[in-house]
Amino acid sequence: MAAAGFPGRSSEGLVIPIGDQPEYTLRNLTTVEQRLNTFYAVVIRLANPEGLLRMGMPADATY
Repeated sequence: MAAAGFPGRSSEGLVIPIGDQPEYTLRNLTTVEQRLNTFYAVVIRLANPEGLLRMGMPADATY
């Protein structure tokens, strides 16, 4: 997972629940390319020893 505002940094985490319905995403929050993707609500548990990450921060995740 790479959090917005911290380019070049990534963290490994554990996905807890995954939403079973796609989420609505506002047009002004994503790029045209990102709007082609479907978004699902997830919770990712990860270590945050430096305290840089906050709940609700935008981030990109891959699995």
